[in-house]
Amino acid sequence: MTGSEHYSDGTLMGEGPTVDGKKHGEWKHYYRSGALKALGSFDAGQQVGFWQWYRENGTPMRSGSFTNGAQSGEWTTYDQLGAPYKVTDFK
Repeated sequence: MTGSEHYSDGTLMGEGPTVDGKKHGEWKHYYRSGALKALGSFDAGQQVGFWQWYRENGTPMRSGSFTNGAQSGEWTTYDQLGAPYKVTDFK
């Protein structure tokens, strides 16, 4: 089944598959403008695997992985032009 979330004005905020009412599989989240904000997966409602966040202009903002809903491994933060400038290690 496909689920969706909306901002208070009805604009699409996110969409992706659900199982038993929980996010499960790849979800996309959007800015009010419709630009892609984040892309990643859920497993029974928890964030898992690699996730990427974007600025409204499409350049990458942050990326990293989740294990059982918690940040794990190396996370990269990108500058305004999309070049990596900071790496944080979540153990």
